[in-house]
Amino acid sequence: MAYGNPTHGPWCNTRTWPTRCRYCSEKVFFYTCSHGSKVFFDELGWPWPLHQCDEYCSRHHNIIRNFGETISSDYCSTVRANHESRKTVKLHECKRRDPAIDDLVADFGQLKEYIEHLDIRKKLKIDGNTAMATAFLGELAKGDFAQMTVHTGDLSKSDTTSYTFLVHRILLSSIDCERFDVIEFKLRAYNTPGKKIIWLCDSIKSSM
Repeated sequence: MAYGNPTHGPWCNTRTWPTRCRYCSEKVFFYTCSHGSKVFFDELGWPWPLHQCDEYCSRHHNIIRNFGETISSDYCSTVRANHESRKTVKLHECKRRDPAIDDLVADFGQLKEYIEHLDIRKKLKIDGNTAMATAFLGELAKGDFAQMTVHTGDLSKSDTTSYTFLVHRILLSSIDCERFDVIEFKLRAYNTPGKKIIWLCDSIKSSM
């Protein structure tokens, strides 16, 4: 096992999540970092075997075959150990982050919960379709929304952060996402007068 001089590790915001291949639905590990790398691996750790389904390979043929040699051995050991631990016992803590006024977030993570059709009025406890109710809802009155909960962080961390947000279903029309997929998103705090501030999604896409 020769890692040489690794170029990827915690210093480049390396992150790894278990997920599925969107092309063949097999279980894989999604890896990314701030250098722009995005890779599916079949297994964690040396020799970091790249996922080999035909559709994935045809769309991502420029991935270096020995990419695993560039990943820090320390990072490898940590993510593999944490993944094995999470199979048997919940050792990590997930902290829910609620929005404050003017908050903005751009991140990615694993989709944990997905409600395809959400009754906005019921969620915010606003009665009826009156003009006043519509005014309170603002832009939320204009469309059909889903609700998602995404956990961010990665397998090298002992804890994660949870975001629950509303997303207009028009934004979901161009992506195929299921629970446990890894998605990228941009959120902003949305304030409905007299109600709790909520996260509203402005952008969402599959990570691969």
